[in-house]
Amino acid sequence: MRAALLMCLLATAASAGPTVVGDLVVVEDTTGEPFDLTKHPGAIDLSVCAFGTSGLYQLKPDVYDAVVVFTTNPMTGLLSLFATPAGNPVRQTDQGVAYGSFFFRQPASAYGSAATLKHCIFAGPLTQFPSSPDSPFSSGGYPTGDTGIAVLGHEFGHHWMVWAAYDKGDGLGPQALFRGNTRQDTDTSHAISSSNLHWSAYADTGSVMYGNFITDNQDGTFTLRGGDHKYGFFDQYLMGIRAAADVPPMLVIDDGTGLGSADFPVPPGQSQTLTGLGTTVTVDDLIRAIGPRVPAYPNAQSCFRFAFVLVTQAGHTPTSGELAQVDAYRTRWETWYAWATDGRGSVDTRLDAVNACPPSTSLPDAGTDAGQPEQDAGTSSEPDGGGELNGAADAGNGADAGTPPMHEAPEPLPLKKLKPGCGCDGAPLGTFAFAALLWFSRRRTL
Repeated sequence: MRAALLMCLLATAASAGPTVVGDLVVVEDTTGEPFDLTKHPGAIDLSVCAFGTSGLYQLKPDVYDAVVVFTTNPMTGLLSLFATPAGNPVRQTDQGVAYGSFFFRQPASAYGSAATLKHCIFAGPLTQFPSSPDSPFSSGGYPTGDTGIAVLGHEFGHHWMVWAAYDKGDGLGPQALFRGNTRQDTDTSHAISSSNLHWSAYADTGSVMYGNFITDNQDGTFTLRGGDHKYGFFDQYLMGIRAAADVPPMLVIDDGTGLGSADFPVPPGQSQTLTGLGTTVTVDDLIRAIGPRVPAYPNAQSCFRFAFVLVTQAGHTPTSGELAQVDAYRTRWETWYAWATDGRGSVDTRLDAVNACPPSTSLPDAGTDAGQPEQDAGTSSEPDGGGELNGAADAGNGADAGTPPMHEAPEPLPLKKLKPGCGCDGAPLGTFAFAALLWFSRRRTL
């Protein structure tokens, strides 16, 4: 049925200017400017996101919380260095989710949004995604431990994660052992300057934001294994969909360096053994370092309106297969997100939803699943793509719409604190040489 509809609408996508095809928006790039490395060195993800969303707003009002931008441009040659998916915060209302200020690489006006847009996902070339959203995704030939649809979840997760630090009240101050460490910085006094915006591979997160499922073997060794990654307990707290009292401690392994690991998660079905010292980080340790989450559960937004955009190169009419692939990711995103948040969150991907994010009748009770990390952290299979959805979204009831005030351009963190990773690379770079170095450091960390 969906394929037939897309075939019927295919001719529409060939017309000049942005067009609507079902619940997708197609925007033709007639000049190549968004992909011009001389104009956007090191920031192609930003320019394509801005181009795609600006095309969206030519046809639709500024009512979407987030936009996902795919492209049919194959991005070969030097462009391939910048094809890695990236999550770009546009606005951030929430507090108590980051160590320091949030870092906005370009203002909301660049996307054409005057009021609403919070996040833009640069998915990159459609060809790098598996045709099935639930098939494994590789980055630069490296298995990421994530599926194609989980990559979208990962990049949206960067709206809140992993900007945090923790403080155990031991006089050492803020630490980042639970974050991935690139080990490119000699300043390890706090292990923050070298840490990227992902969970460490040595953290027991079960998270789509990386980390692993870890078992303490009680002999100084730990078993790291793969599994179905979703938003873990700490993720859900930072997203505002889980109460602090409902977050169990996180096991983190120190391999003797005092630093986390930037490795990808262990692929599903595989395992490895690590020797080290286990420690636990509690949500109170997190709050001690970055403050309480505001707004907190259950008053934080939990339902988000999304728009999916396909940017085509000049003269290219998207094929029915290309449109069907993007639409498959769009529809799977709704069921995957519900599953990945344990039914606590939802997304609405309809362009013209009459009743977008309708209020739910109930919310998960605090404490109902906090004691079941193995079940609730993503180890269970997900055959039906969202079997845990219980209508349990609070529909983004607007409690955080203006309190605290929306921030668009606070002073960014020093680059020393934010190492490259997933579109959190800092300001646009000035030279190709530096951009290339940036790519090599981010390529392993998606």
